[in-house]
Amino acid sequence: MLPEDFQQWRAQTPNAEEPRFGPRWMRVIAFLLDAIVIALMVSVLFTMFNMDFETITTEDGQSAPPLLQGLLAFLISWGYFSAFDASVWRGTPGKRVLGLSVVRHHRLADREDDGRPLYADAGRLSLGRSTVRTGCFFFLTLFFAIDILWSLGHPRRCCLHDALTRSNVLLRDPFADD
Repeated sequence: MLPEDFQQWRAQTPNAEEPRFGPRWMRVIAFLLDAIVIALMVSVLFTMFNMDFETITTEDGQSAPPLLQGLLAFLISWGYFSAFDASVWRGTPGKRVLGLSVVRHHRLADREDDGRPLYADAGRLSLGRSTVRTGCFFFLTLFFAIDILWSLGHPRRCCLHDALTRSNVLLRDPFADD
């Protein structure tokens, strides 16, 4: 019952049954690369539609960023992460550059030596699951930072948004055909 493309996700270790999970530092760098791409996209979009970055002055004389522009930038970010994570690339351009892929996972069996469950690549995420994953990421990271802290103690290095949506970030085989 393993997916056909499971072979390309096998670890290059003596125990070749476990996939190689993406290191935390690579995930952070991939996010920063994607943040740069999103910032450029939003800047170009706002310039094309002549949406200046003027601030709104409130009644008490203080400045506040326009809500519409912030909401639009947020929706562009959400769409970017959701669409790319559900695409054939299985990840954003930042993840792709660093050799990471976002995949669904399913439990294979319990290992006899230490009892930890084995997980395998079960294919790419659906757009719905990817959208929920992105929402969980934004909510848990931006408001509570618990998402990142969760990964520090997790054996698969997954963040809380990965665990909630049953997804993993794996290292791709750089020599495998896409």
